[in-house]
Amino acid sequence: MSPISRRPPWKLLLVALPLCFYLAFELGYSSMYHIFSTNNYHRSLETLKQIKSYVPSYQNFEDDVPVPSQLFNKSSDFPNNSSVYYQSLANQPKQLDWQPVSTSKDKFSVYSAYSYDSEKVIIISTARTNTNESITCVFHYKSDNEIWESTEGRIENMDENWGLNYTGAFVHCRLPSKSAKNLPLPYSVSVIAGDFNKDNDKEPTLPTILGNVLKIKYTSLDDVLDPPFNFSVCVLPAYNYNEVLYFLEWMEYYKLMGVQHFTLYNVSIGPSTSCILRHLMEDSKMNDSQVKVVVHPWKKFPIKSTAEIRASACAECGLSPGGNDCLYRHKGLAKYMSLVDFDEYIVPRTAGNFEEMISFLDAVNTSIKVGEYSFHNGFYPRARANDKFAKNLCEEFRIRKDFFTYKVCKQLMTVKKVARQEELLPYHQRTKYFVRPEAAIEIGNHHVIKLKLGYKTLVTPQEIAFLHHYRKNNAHWTLPDNAVLVPDRMPKNLAVELAKNTARQVDKFIKKCELDFDTVFSQNDK
Repeated sequence: MSPISRRPPWKLLLVALPLCFYLAFELGYSSMYHIFSTNNYHRSLETLKQIKSYVPSYQNFEDDVPVPSQLFNKSSDFPNNSSVYYQSLANQPKQLDWQPVSTSKDKFSVYSAYSYDSEKVIIISTARTNTNESITCVFHYKSDNEIWESTEGRIENMDENWGLNYTGAFVHCRLPSKSAKNLPLPYSVSVIAGDFNKDNDKEPTLPTILGNVLKIKYTSLDDVLDPPFNFSVCVLPAYNYNEVLYFLEWMEYYKLMGVQHFTLYNVSIGPSTSCILRHLMEDSKMNDSQVKVVVHPWKKFPIKSTAEIRASACAECGLSPGGNDCLYRHKGLAKYMSLVDFDEYIVPRTAGNFEEMISFLDAVNTSIKVGEYSFHNGFYPRARANDKFAKNLCEEFRIRKDFFTYKVCKQLMTVKKVARQEELLPYHQRTKYFVRPEAAIEIGNHHVIKLKLGYKTLVTPQEIAFLHHYRKNNAHWTLPDNAVLVPDRMPKNLAVELAKNTARQVDKFIKKCELDFDTVFSQNDK
């Protein structure tokens, strides 16, 4: 027999085999440790493919994929190393976009999580209307140990759903008892369809853990009672919006009225306005900045048809979840919050700003505790001719040879559109409002739906203030042919100050964003 075919002695095999198993174990363990503690790009891509296989096709996470160096680390805050991708998402300081509840049979998705006491978390979501789906809330802890706890959750419809297939919804999650394991408050939460404790006897499986993760925003009672901002404005998710001049006019007006914080949600804001917003957000990060601007992503809302969910022309704008996310986001952030669009101006008639207006309303209504200040809607149709006296109001800029401000002044919406529908609409019909965030449980687009016990709604007399609504004709509203219009001009001192501030901003952003001069001044009012 040749030396090559000769079999090794049995005794040698008995020694070699254990040694081989030992080396294989060591090498395997070493390789596994390397994967989860270094930037292994190929492993990252492989895991991302695995993650995506559990995510419904209507949700795409590619825009949110972190670079490989962010993807893996040695210790995970989650129950298994496969979920470090979602750990990196939860640790991001920015608001994530909509995330699916991947174990749900419907388009059940979640957006944000808030807690204002030590008992529960409220999650902004969208779900099938009147769903009876059971859900579980899985809480994760920011610690060195891989600890998780779960509690039963409950889905509650938001009110303005029109009985359609899908609705904005609140998910109520009871926080785990702290006394059980002497743990701190959970860092984040995942929502899972089904009975988690029944379906997962030992530990969560990859599909259940990777569906979504929401960092919990905690707000203390001290913050709620003494927020850092007095007045804040929130705009529902914006789509196909790129009116540069009107946007800057709108923002400068609310700043003049005392608004210090602006919150927007981006579905499809146009390139010019997006550039301006990026600069405004950067400016608001400065320590001496008096105004803060925040834009949150809203591109992955799962419902795409207006036949399925209560909406305007944009189904994915999600009016109810958008408004209520803003409400809960502002608890502990602002004393008063208003939900308005870019063509809506709450205009005091007797006060110089919002603080004076609210102080007056409170002073003459001492018998009630006001949670909502409602303002009647007055339509200013944009399709009607410009005011022929607008140039007279702006004349002082021409006399001073400030021709740029003179041009801006004549093009301001609030200056050139002064014909108002004579009769203001009654309460609830396209009204807008200021709300005390801590006083409200749920809000709608045009009124507060539910206030806490003890708070009331004050309908503001039109002599004190009302909403100037500079509306285009569209499928949702057309000025009646027999409508009576009356001239109603902005006070001259306010218009002049607004023109100066807006012109300064227009000049600044024409340069910073390299905007076309003619495009900025060619607004479409039809």
